[in-house]
Amino acid sequence: MQRNSRVCLNLYGLNEMTPKKRAWQWCSRYIRLRDCLAYCERMAIDLIQFHRIEDLPVACCTCGAIRTFRQVDAGHYFGRREGGSSGTYFDERNINAQCKTCNGFQQGNFHSYTTFMQKKYSQEVIDELYIKHIGGKKYQVGEFTAIGLYYKGAYEALVKEVS
Repeated sequence: MQRNSRVCLNLYGLNEMTPKKRAWQWCSRYIRLRDCLAYCERMAIDLIQFHRIEDLPVACCTCGAIRTFRQVDAGHYFGRREGGSSGTYFDERNINAQCKTCNGFQQGNFHSYTTFMQKKYSQEVIDELYIKHIGGKKYQVGEFTAIGLYYKGAYEALVKEVS
C-alpha cells in the first residue's frame, strides 16, 4: 500500500511553515518586488508590458546581471552568524535583490556587495548595520508573526501600486 506523500510530509513536519520562515517569505517577496520596481523606474521600463509580477526585471546588486523577480533571492549583506541570529536579519537596508549565483554559489559576493552598499547607502550605514549584526537579536515567536504581517502588507501595497 502506497502512502500519500502529502501525509508523509505533514507527519515529519516538513510541510509546516514556522513563523520565522513565513516572515522571511513575505520579507523576501517585498524586497525583490521593491528592487524590481526601483529598477524599472530607473531604467524607464513601462510596467504595462508585464502580465505577472514574476516577470518583472531587476539587476543583481552585486554582479549587475538582469534577472526576473523569480530568478533572484533577497540576499543579506550581513548574513546570520554562527548562532543563527543577526540583528540585521529583517533590516531592509541589509537585504537586496541578488542573483542566485552571487547569493548562493559565491556566498554573497561580499566584495561587490560592499561596493554596492557604499554607493547606495554609505560607510556609516554599513558600520551601523555591523554593530546591529554583531549584537545579535533573539526574536520571539510573536515578533516573527508581526514582522510577517508587516511585510505581507508592504508587499500587497506594492502589488496594488503595480496594478
